[in-house]
Parts: sequence; C-alpha cells; structure tokens
Amino acid sequence: MFGKLLAEFDSRMFQAADKYFRHILGVDLYDIPIVVKRVDNIARGMTGGVMRPIFSKDSSPDKFEIEKIEISIKTLATTIGMIEALAHELVHARQYADGSMGVRFDKSLLLGFIPVVKVVKLWKGNDVTDLPYYEQPSEIEAHLLQKHMTLDFLKKIEDNLEVNTMADLLKVDLNRDDE
Repeated sequence: MFGKLLAEFDSRMFQAADKYFRHILGVDLYDIPIVVKRVDNIARGMTGGVMRPIFSKDSSPDKFEIEKIEISIKTLATTIGMIEALAHELVHARQYADGSMGVRFDKSLLLGFIPVVKVVKLWKGNDVTDLPYYEQPSEIEAHLLQKHMTLDFLKKIEDNLEVNTMADLLKVDLNRDDE
C-alpha cells in the first residue's frame, strides 16, 4: 500500500519534471517530437539515461533531418536520479533540435574495398569526436544545466507542497484499507 502510493507520487513527480524541463529548455518549440521512456536497464554501464535522435529516411548524406528524439531513463535509479538524468538528456535533445549538436557519417573503404562508416560527433559544426567525454562542449553544458534545473525544480516543488501532504495521502490510503 505504502509502496504503491510512493510509486504514484514518484511517477507524478517525474512527469512534472519532464513538463517543467521542456518548458525551461523550450524544446517543444521545435517541430521534433520527443519521446521519453523509463526502462529497466541501459546497455551503457552506469549511465542514468540515453538520448537518441532518429533520423528521417529522407535525410541526405550532407544533412540529416531528425524525425524524432527518443530518451530512455533507467528506472533502477532513485527518483531524483531519474529526474536529473532526464534534465541531462533533454539538454541534449535541445542541442540536437537547435543544431548545436549533430553528427556526420564519413564513408571510406578499408583495404580499398570494405565499406566503413565513421560517426563524427559535431558541436556547432566542429568535430569533437576525439575529445574526452567530460571535455565535449555538449556534455559540459548538459552536466551544468542538469544540476541547476533539477535543483530549481525540486525547490519549486518544495515551495508548493503543504506540510501534511504525504501524511494526508497516507491517511486516505489507510482509510481505504479499513473499509
């Protein structure tokens, strides 16, 4: 009973964070749908989230049109951890949507006949593929903003919560079990 109540509260808080971050970042102003999924696991080690642009089939080799952006957030993290990961990945979604971040696919032939495609990560048109993760401009911005946005969101929640909100919810839930 208590676990279910907390899970509902966490889910509502995650949804509110999603809405708040989208507004702060202005990502909904771009004509690119952003789909957020909560998943049990992400294949990339200790990461809390992954943002993946889905490119349109109509893209040309020189210009990749983004059809939609998918964000996966690991549910094994705490609710605050999930919210912070969501903030980070939505910053990347905005970076793709506004063109700050992008990719280029360089095609070449290995040994003169084996086709090879190298994914080149771009920041404002410059190749940043070989920069260490924490030195990439997109990551510097995302890590900085995720902290500020998460703390701002939590402060706004704190300012709007009534002192007895959780206790009142528990009483209602307990009363339902007594009926």
